[in-house]
Amino acid sequence: MGAADKVELARTALDGSETDSVNRARRLSLLRYSPALVLLAVAIVDTYRLADPDLWGHVFSGRLILATGHFIKTDPFNYSAPNHVWLHHEWLSEVIDAGIFARFGVLGLKLLKFACSAAVVVFVVLAIVETGASITIQLAVTLLTAMAIALEMQYRPQMFSFVFFSGFVWLLTRANYGGRAPLWIGVPLLALWSNLHGGFIIGVLAIATYAAVVGTQDLLAGRGVRRGLAIGTIAVLGLAASLASPIATEAWRAIIVSFRNPLTSRVMGDWCPLISRLISEPASSPMGFYCWYSAALIGGTAILFAIVPIADDFPLVGIGALMSLAAFSATRNIAFAAIAIAPVLARRLSILATRSSSEPEKPTTPRGLTNEAVALVIAIAITASTGLFSLRMPDSVASPAGAVVFMKSHRLHGNILNEFTWGQYLIWHMAPESKVFIDGRFDLVYPLDVIAQYTEFQFGSHASAVLLAKYPHDYVLVRPTTGAFDLMTHRSDWKLIYRDAQAALFARADSAAAKIVGVPVEGEAVTDYFP
Repeated sequence: MGAADKVELARTALDGSETDSVNRARRLSLLRYSPALVLLAVAIVDTYRLADPDLWGHVFSGRLILATGHFIKTDPFNYSAPNHVWLHHEWLSEVIDAGIFARFGVLGLKLLKFACSAAVVVFVVLAIVETGASITIQLAVTLLTAMAIALEMQYRPQMFSFVFFSGFVWLLTRANYGGRAPLWIGVPLLALWSNLHGGFIIGVLAIATYAAVVGTQDLLAGRGVRRGLAIGTIAVLGLAASLASPIATEAWRAIIVSFRNPLTSRVMGDWCPLISRLISEPASSPMGFYCWYSAALIGGTAILFAIVPIADDFPLVGIGALMSLAAFSATRNIAFAAIAIAPVLARRLSILATRSSSEPEKPTTPRGLTNEAVALVIAIAITASTGLFSLRMPDSVASPAGAVVFMKSHRLHGNILNEFTWGQYLIWHMAPESKVFIDGRFDLVYPLDVIAQYTEFQFGSHASAVLLAKYPHDYVLVRPTTGAFDLMTHRSDWKLIYRDAQAALFARADSAAAKIVGVPVEGEAVTDYFP
């Protein structure tokens, strides 16, 4: 037996005896078979059309960069940590948002998100095609993945990370099954990605994981580690490329700060572990359903991995396992996990389908125009009903619109101790005359002690007396349903001057605002829209 035969025998033993040769003629792609069904998946991914609380800040920050022509190194909008360093790692996303908004308004932002959703779906489909799955399995896995991405595809810089990561998964899947995949392109892509969103670290980890598993497999099969080292070099170069940006090390500093902050998961819902959300969220709520669905998708894929013990996609399994662990550590990573496991799920469903069928698969016939028209109508109905072409974007979190109107009508300005999800809304509407205590940039601007003090105040802790005395607050703006509201109502040195169902505004009892005739004012909750 020659050396080539031995290598092929080792490869066969490693890959498993029941796997068909994916390197043979590719099956028909869903992109060619039914573009309307692909569009339907895009419509599902893009259904979320509410303005994230941070969107106000992203567009506002992008405007500042475009107006001044340089980065804002220290934050000018808060009074709790005045002139503290601002880790502005998402600057390019914000410039894109601001530029598009200035030219095309809200519709432009919606179309940008739709384009990102379309790119993610196309890359997922392309990755699934590489597994050799049938059209039926391609469609099923694409729709399952789309549903797991939808709630995380929001108007935030992370949507760019979903695009880049899905592109990386496609390239790695193509390389895994013997296709020509220019993995070197990951180096310049990581340089660009690192200026858009901190999720670029996931791209580095994906390539590194793929290199490690490929190197191990090749070593065990007697093929050496040359291929693993070559791919690992790309990961190292990509890591270095992430530093070649105008913000230099700020992106990495932002990642390290966020991971080291023990309060992040307590204050920010999408940083909570998946298990915690499964316990705390009612299964009937949108978030509860989403978490249970995502856990079932990840768990189902893990079960299929055990049922179908093949090794020809172990490098992809490694990436999927890593992203699944990330999803269980923080729900914000669920979409990454869904994208990563899509080709793994498709591959195993394809093997199961081959085992269970005694007849060879029949060639797929093109879809009829009627079926295409039905799928197209459904996709259009989803995009229209969810407001793709509306010129308004409702808030995802009830904003203090009534309180802001009250403050503006009475020319009230100053330092506002605020609910942190309202911070960037207040900066948009009230800066520079008023400053906030905290906002959604969280530890990218605010020291840990400020965040800890805010957390104690939010829950109505008696330790909040220190916070109220330490900083020069002029107003306190909180939700009427929080412990902070209960705390403020029992303090004689503060007076309630405005309240509605969404917000309560307090002023110092000895201030001019507390002496306004007719206060406290009982207002009506106002539904606000970006911008």
